[in-house]
Amino acid sequence: MFETLSNKKEALLKLLKEYPNDLTIGNLFYKQALRLSSNEFISFWKNNELKKLSWFDFLFIVKDKIIKLKAKGISKGDLVCIISKNSPDMMAYIIAITSIGAICCPIHYNLTIKQKIDFFKEYNYKLILLSQEEYKSICNDCSTKNLNVIIIDYDNLLPPEAYSAQLNFSDLFNYSVSANDIAYIMLSSGTTDKQKGIILTHKNILCNQLQLLSILDFITERDKYLSLLPLSHSYGGLAELYQVIMNGSSYHFCKNSDLNSLLEEINTIQPSIFQSVPATWEKLYKYLFDKSVNSEKDLKFYLGQNIRYGFSAGASIEKEIIKYFFKLNFPIYQGYGLTEASPGIAIASPEKFIKLTAGKILPEISLKIANDSEILVKGPNITNGYYNDPALNNSSFQNNYFKTGDTGEIIENKYLKFTGRTKNIIVLSTGEKIIPDTIENKLNSHPLIARSILIGNNKKFIACLIDVDKDKLILFANEHKINFINLPDLLLETRIQQEYQKVIDNVNSYLANFETIKKFILIEKPFISEELTPTLKLKREITEKRYAHIINKLYES
Repeated sequence: MFETLSNKKEALLKLLKEYPNDLTIGNLFYKQALRLSSNEFISFWKNNELKKLSWFDFLFIVKDKIIKLKAKGISKGDLVCIISKNSPDMMAYIIAITSIGAICCPIHYNLTIKQKIDFFKEYNYKLILLSQEEYKSICNDCSTKNLNVIIIDYDNLLPPEAYSAQLNFSDLFNYSVSANDIAYIMLSSGTTDKQKGIILTHKNILCNQLQLLSILDFITERDKYLSLLPLSHSYGGLAELYQVIMNGSSYHFCKNSDLNSLLEEINTIQPSIFQSVPATWEKLYKYLFDKSVNSEKDLKFYLGQNIRYGFSAGASIEKEIIKYFFKLNFPIYQGYGLTEASPGIAIASPEKFIKLTAGKILPEISLKIANDSEILVKGPNITNGYYNDPALNNSSFQNNYFKTGDTGEIIENKYLKFTGRTKNIIVLSTGEKIIPDTIENKLNSHPLIARSILIGNNKKFIACLIDVDKDKLILFANEHKINFINLPDLLLETRIQQEYQKVIDNVNSYLANFETIKKFILIEKPFISEELTPTLKLKREITEKRYAHIINKLYES
């Protein structure tokens, strides 16, 4: 869209300030598809064979989805739910839904059946798109018999020439949709049990891309994104997807998220940009560190010859990880935002993150810090509120500024430093308050730890549950000739307990006495999907309930 302009940054900022009413998701995609035509848009695996589709190919597929939606009676303003793992079919339906002015309502596929059915009842969707597997599971519930459904069939995605020639493209992408119309009702991905429906307009979403790309103006049409993030979450489904579309880049669907498969796929696809959450970067960092990767050449052996930039968001990342990759000439940009901001608010270059642990506030965003250190934000990318929840809407804004629920500080009048979450604070029975994020991040950066969670609300001291990295732990045991029968037996071994105590002691050395971890327990089974958000943060309240019997023993003894 901007490759032919001499000054891309100026063009982006001009468009941001003079935003046209007809710049919608459908119109943007349609214009880009016509302009880029034969350029590669997406690639994906089908029956272990790599398939590629051009922008014009995908335009045919989106056109076909629009026809199917219209045949189901979908029109402007209708709520359309979509539940699926990432696939080209899912992406095509998302673009089709928003192109005709309907409202896209993604639901995270890893939620329980009960949670999904509860959303059906609450939102009264006019149409639900889901996989055959999901359909069978959900339809076992008698309350879902009359649902209006389309089955998403990833494996049988047809070639573009097989799709209907009915209607002209210009007819399909001209439904009097305007920038201020609602495009999405996106579920929050926070660490609390109750998820909220966040209303986002076409303008909210596309303004955020203009804001981000005015800073990330080094991204070009020649860049290829490796997509691992779920399209049902704001980081993957808003930030990454529309960054690709607005910038005219290409997009590859990963088939597997485990580290070995991911590295194999990276070497096959040769992406230039990789976006993920801190949990993935931590795994990659530990893996490369163990392999003694200490040069750019070594790094490119694992991450491909074309790799240029990485992006991390969704949670805090340890500074050491940013430093490590930066020394290898692989800059990782750390983003701060939330779904209500479509989702970006600030983004940090590795240099600024290492120096200030802060990101540059995006253009046209007004940001201030409240007396209790809460971050308040206003801008064209910020939601107008939550779906059908006037009480929450009233409590979420202060003098037209959105209350993020996060704490922070402004540095040099243009950088934002995130310090914690107002709702993610542990209050000891002594009245002292601890922000657990930073402490948990330090623990999680250790090779023997997969994830950790601090506990201590209304208790006298801080304790910790540790999900061990099973493979690294077994390797450690074998190297130190520690005999064991099984994992539960190994976790109780004195030498293992001592090793984890060393990790705790090292982290404690950076903390005030009341913040220090006094007790810990190594858990046998990893945290389950219900305890994790789509960005792999732990839902503290749910996790504490599941392990209540263990936690009680920690404080009784």
